[in-house]
Amino acid sequence: MYDKERIGIIIRDINDYFAKLNDIKIKSACDLDELKFDAVSMRIFFILNKTIDLGKEIVVSRNFGFPKSYGDIFNILGDKKFVSRKQEKELVRLVFLRNQISHRYEGISDKELFKAKNDLKIVKDFIKIIIQDIKKNDK
Repeated sequence: MYDKERIGIIIRDINDYFAKLNDIKIKSACDLDELKFDAVSMRIFFILNKTIDLGKEIVVSRNFGFPKSYGDIFNILGDKKFVSRKQEKELVRLVFLRNQISHRYEGISDKELFKAKNDLKIVKDFIKIIIQDIKKNDK
């Protein structure tokens, strides 16, 4: 059902990006000078792109449908109760942030970026859900 090798690679990449993000050592929005702002935003962007890839992999593997957009991936996962509605909303909001970084980079404040960095916990929760589902389906 799942391409465990592909999922493993995506999760490994996400964890690598988290490690690199943590290496930047940002404790508040005030720590975000121009260089750190750029580095943090790109690490967040990379994490979110891989999270989208991971969500798409689950939707395809589980035959949940055909998403029309990145956000729709997580709407489908919410509709199918793979994630809770709260998790769905948080993941969709992060997709919106990813699009802001991609298309409207200058419009993100230091405070918004710092908040987004802290909100990435949902990605780790999403990975746990996937690992649990893989283990459940391996039995």
